[in-house]
Amino acid sequence: MIVDSERLTNASKALFTTSDLLYDAVKKVADESEALEPGDFTGIAELVEAARRWMDDLVAAHRCDIEDFAMFLAVHAETMVEADDYTASQFEQYASEFTEARGDAPAPVRPGPASEDRLVVDGESVAV
Repeated sequence: MIVDSERLTNASKALFTTSDLLYDAVKKVADESEALEPGDFTGIAELVEAARRWMDDLVAAHRCDIEDFAMFLAVHAETMVEADDYTASQFEQYASEFTEARGDAPAPVRPGPASEDRLVVDGESVAV
């Protein structure tokens, strides 16, 4: 099967854009939810906490996954070989084409396996 490198390049660019849009959307929800007044409904406080948790703990890891796949596609589009552990270093030679038009979203960061990087859900510590 022959891979259409132009389609892979376009898909890679779309994934980088998606990563930035994900950040922007979650940041907007988190920022705007903080202005909500709970009143007699305790669910508002839980909503605010969930939005902040997504912003602070989860969105960065999801963006890493999206951008890892985007890097794989970018490298594969240019080299037509299976990407491996060197994808990140190989991607740097093509990075400017894919990252120059990015917005204000900071670079995604994948949390480490350390216990302080784990999220507590229903009393259980889970990795994000």
